[in-house]
Amino acid sequence: MARREVFANVFEQITGWRFAMIFILLLIGATVLYYFNYLGKQVEEREKRYAQLYAAGIKFTVEQQTNSSF
Repeated sequence: MARREVFANVFEQITGWRFAMIFILLLIGATVLYYFNYLGKQVEEREKRYAQLYAAGIKFTVEQQTNSSF
């Protein structure tokens, strides 16, 4: 029975600095998730530009090779 009382009073035990610590940790976690999402979008855009640049370079090389053969 004592064990149930501990779990029943868990919200009563979380007071003051413990509540503040939990709030700060949740805030840090949310900030980290937001920042990783931002970084992921930046990497996606950069890789897309690199892929387009690479495709343009291949296209240019193929066009130069076909034009020089005529």
